[in-house]
Amino acid sequence: MWDQVEEHLLGKDLYFDPSLSARFCPPEQYVRMIRKHDSQRILFASDSSWSSAQKEFEFLQSLLLAQ
Repeated sequence: MWDQVEEHLLGKDLYFDPSLSARFCPPEQYVRMIRKHDSQRILFASDSSWSSAQKEFEFLQSLLLAQ
């Protein structure tokens, strides 16, 4: 439901955790959504049991968000 998240939730007083879900969203849409939301409200969870924090961090780095 990525389109609905983008339309109805971004910019609201909500926190987002990109762990796990990031891999199921088209990368270009994921980057766009992160850029549209308040960066102070995006968390990086390190207690994920479905993947390692290192793998998730490397995936987020591969998105080139700083550009």
